[in-house]
Amino acid sequence: MHIEDHDPLDRLQEASRQYRNTRTWPRVQAIILAQQGDTAPQIARALGFSRRAVQAWVAAYNHGGLDALPDRPH
Repeated sequence: MHIEDHDPLDRLQEASRQYRNTRTWPRVQAIILAQQGDTAPQIARALGFSRRAVQAWVAAYNHGGLDALPDRPH
C-alpha cells in the first residue's frame, strides 16, 4: 500500500495513544501498519475490519493526513 509521508512514525504512534478508546484508533493503527509494509488484507485481519475500510482510511490519510482520520460530524 502506498502511504504519503505526512507524519513520521513517532508522530503516528503519539496520535494512536491520543485516540485510544475512540473510533479513530484503528484508523491510525491501520496507517502505522501500512507504513510498516503490511497489506490491506493483513491490516484488515489484524484490526478486525474490512479490507475496503482499511483502503478508505489509507486514501483519506493520503489525501489529508491525520486530520482526515477522525469521524466527521453527520
